[in-house]
Amino acid sequence: MHERVMIFIDGANLFHGCNNFQKGYKVDLLKLRDELTAGRRLAGTYYYGAIPSNDSDKFSAQKKFLDMLSYNGFKVSAVPLKTHHVTVKCEYCGMENPTTEQVEKGVDVALATDLIAFGINNRYDTAILVSGDYDYFRAIQEVRKHGKRVEIAYFTGVGISEEFILAADKFVSLNARASRISRK
Repeated sequence: MHERVMIFIDGANLFHGCNNFQKGYKVDLLKLRDELTAGRRLAGTYYYGAIPSNDSDKFSAQKKFLDMLSYNGFKVSAVPLKTHHVTVKCEYCGMENPTTEQVEKGVDVALATDLIAFGINNRYDTAILVSGDYDYFRAIQEVRKHGKRVEIAYFTGVGISEEFILAADKFVSLNARASRISRK
């Protein structure tokens, strides 16, 4: 029987990892999927991200990107960005200005829930987590307790801790594969 792999991609975390690796670097997610699968049987590729509101000028481009992923077999989980009201204080004059910011909420929980649920329900043998976010540490431990292997694929250097790398059965450095998975 071939090893069944399932890939879980934290979109925002991967985006930040790309920028930390090299300013302006972009990953081709189709190439990444193929590189990480490497001859094993793909049980599914899941992409988790956020989407701006319909009235945002970024909505159309983000929707087009997510639609492309869906068309290519990715299961996409996109939660709407939440608007938070914040007050920014000027460090020079002390004046306070109210403003809003868009924040991503619920993406990590959705990914961790699927990682655990699919593992417990025997939908994969190996989970490949594309993220450097330490928030997934406990989810990785839980999946491994149920006899599943976990690989973490991410850029080394800024954005991932040694402890998080050691939480997995295997670490896949995206630095070493950067030329093969880049979006030209």
